[in-house]
Order: sequence, then structure tokens, then C-alpha cells
Amino acid sequence: MVDKEGNPSNLMCEMRLDEQIDEERYHNPEYSEMHFGDAMAIDNKCFCIQQSDLAQVEAMKSYLAAIEEFVKEVMDDLKVIMKGEAPLAEYDYPSLRRSLTCLELHTSVEIRGRSAFRILEGLVIGFFNIANLGTSAVEDTLDQC
Repeated sequence: MVDKEGNPSNLMCEMRLDEQIDEERYHNPEYSEMHFGDAMAIDNKCFCIQQSDLAQVEAMKSYLAAIEEFVKEVMDDLKVIMKGEAPLAEYDYPSLRRSLTCLELHTSVEIRGRSAFRILEGLVIGFFNIANLGTSAVEDTLDQC
């Protein structure tokens, strides 16, 4: 099953404590003056697929299809911006909608417009870095399984 709603238990957000926040404000979900820094995915465990287990193989195929669709959606959003078909600050970024909704739901931080574009930009840079990495890193990981 592919997780389409996000998984907040696999996301760690840095909270900047440049000011003293009392316990009452800290536990109040309506308090919005907290400053957040970096967010990091922490679900980075390698899982080897047993080729003899058809359920695992099908789950992997489904997962790969979801990744391919996400990459396509990100690139489609990038094309809209690059062609000037939508203003950067007002575009809705359909490829990021699920992720941004998940972040907003679990951090109360709304990311829209230019900030969403910066996330899109980071994804595209990451995709290009992965593409330029080649297959040796994947082969090295497979050798460890």
C-alpha cells in the first residue's frame, strides 16, 4: 500500500528556540509564534525485496509507479512555472499538495506560493543529483543486502 497522506512519524522538524516559550504556549496548537528550521525525513532504512515473494514484488512495483508519477507531477509543475503559465507566488503546485497538507496538519505551518516553489526547486535539484549519481550507489547498497 502506498502512503498518500504523508507520515508525520517519519518527519523531524527543528524548532528554533531563540526565545523562551512557556509550557502553556508550547502545548497550545493555536500558538503560531514558534519558529521552525529544517525538516528532515527520518525513514531512510533500506529494505531488500525478496524476488520469490510476489506480494513484495508487487508492492515494490506499486511504490515505483507512485514515485514515477510524483516525479512527473513535479516536472509538470516546473514546466508551468518555466513557461510563465502561472505566477510563481499564486500557483497551487498540485505535485506538492499532499506533502504541504501533511506538513500543515502536523506543524500548523502553511507553505504556499514562493515557499512552495523553493520546495519544488529542492526536489528538482535532488532529482538531478540522483540522476548524476549513476547506479554505483544503488549497486553498493544492494551488495550490503
